Amino acid sequence: MLKAGTIKSCTSELNITTQTNDFSKVGGIVGMVGSDSATNAVVDACKNYGTIHGANTIGGIAAYNYGTIKNSTNFGDVQSEAMFYTSGQAEISCASIAGGIVGENFGTKTSGEVVGGIVKNCENTGVITAANTSGSQTPNSYAGGIVGETCLLYTSPSPRDGLLSR
Repeated sequence: MLKAGTIKSCTSELNITTQTNDFSKVGGIVGMVGSDSATNAVVDACKNYGTIHGANTIGGIAAYNYGTIKNSTNFGDVQSEAMFYTSGQAEISCASIAGGIVGENFGTKTSGEVVGGIVKNCENTGVITAANTSGSQTPNSYAGGIVGETCLLYTSPSPRDGLLSR
């Protein structure tokens, strides 16, 4: 987790596989960029060549982004599996989320200024898969070449103002 500061010009060639029966928050460079209370973390000019495979939220560069990811490229394949577990007699399912750059992107826009959740000038050439492969329930799957899922909080002026740019 990068809470603050910058990771710059970093390259990963690692293939990462996690257990698919546990929550995974895995990225090719870093698991999490920033946090909901720290949006000044930056990943800049990084590259991932490795294959990333796990359950729940997976990204070629980062699983979660509350900060800024820019000028970065993912060349590796990214695959997320839905996760299922039992609580008492109930089967609980968790979504499968996969993104070429970031799995889940979190941003806030106030008074026309975007704070965190910025993905800028990034590219993905890997194959992105979000799969539901087991369990009796069918949870949601989110897959995107750049971002798997975006969670935004807009305070003004309009929710139609985009946070992703190229």
